[in-house]
Amino acid sequence: QDVFLPAKMLFNGSGSYGNGAAMRIAPVALFAHDKEDDFIKNAVEQCSSVTHTHPNGYNGAILQCLAVHSALKLDSSKELDPIKFISELEENKKICPTD
Repeated sequence: QDVFLPAKMLFNGSGSYGNGAAMRIAPVALFAHDKEDDFIKNAVEQCSSVTHTHPNGYNGAILQCLAVHSALKLDSSKELDPIKFISELEENKKICPTD
């Protein structure tokens, strides 16, 4: 039985593209604290696809997870540069394309 089928059938077969997957994805970043971005992408896609099969749904979760993952690696003795942090996240568009 296809456990992903109910999620695929939502919204006339396009799948959910909401933010539910992103809201619950932080534990994956904690689990994968020592992993590379590709591992995270695959793990998030698997976790998210149970409820969110539309690319917008799981790509949003990927970006959220990468943000948490990046935050875990920040040097707490240095002040956060939010512009740099966001710029680095924007570079991950190649990992989670929106097209």
